[in-house]
Amino acid sequence: MRHIRPFLEVPKTRLVSTCTQNNWLYARDPSNQDPRFTRTRMRALMPILAGEGLTNERLGTLAARARRSEDALDHVARRSVESAIIRRAPDGGAIRLKADPFYTEPFDLALRMLRRSMLAIGGENDRELQISLAKLERLLKNLRMAIRDQRPFRQSLAWTVIAHGGGYLEVRTAPPRRSTKGTERAAGKR
Repeated sequence: MRHIRPFLEVPKTRLVSTCTQNNWLYARDPSNQDPRFTRTRMRALMPILAGEGLTNERLGTLAARARRSEDALDHVARRSVESAIIRRAPDGGAIRLKADPFYTEPFDLALRMLRRSMLAIGGENDRELQISLAKLERLLKNLRMAIRDQRPFRQSLAWTVIAHGGGYLEVRTAPPRRSTKGTERAAGKR
């Protein structure tokens, strides 16, 4: 049996002891001892943090609570996006939504709604890509100002183009980027 996902809630000493008692093989990652890595340096701080009340158990509880909050926000964001969709392109490459919820909902919820809208039109490869949170926040801030001022807006991010106009928001697949080499060759032939 292989279990790839770590048991984050179970102390390492307990995991190692259980594996040893049952003669189960387990991997030791030498990088966990290497001070070049942040996680190793942070582990060295754990006794100090525990002395201030931030024990492994408390940090684990905090992480579990944060995960529940994330799951709840994602659930509401999914429902909000579904209720805001007016039309889907037959090929799945675009959706049109009511713009108001992206302005009236709390920022963090609208942020998740925007990300979810982008993922709704993404292909399998796109869903695996990370969307920069800082860029997504900046885009949403600008989009919300455009919705508030009832002015057109258009910006690309990752594999999408997000456009606002007439009270609607359109999220669609961005056209393929031109290759730099092709542009240089075209410029050289003129």
